[in-house]
Amino acid sequence: MQLTTMSSDFKVWLFILAVGGFLISLIAERQIFPSLARILGRVYFRLRPNYSKQRRQYKILLEEMQ
Repeated sequence: MQLTTMSSDFKVWLFILAVGGFLISLIAERQIFPSLARILGRVYFRLRPNYSKQRRQYKILLEEMQ
């Protein structure tokens, strides 16, 4: 496999793509995804109003043992 040299313009383009991808993922993780999860949680709660969370089995067993 032979490697070829890259032009400076292509190196800059790759760097801009890498930084842009990082910034988009950072913004998405801090801004978009938490809001989206909150909205989906509310929609799920409205679609199933009689649903209640169940406690973890190990917590129930631990309380019974004490």
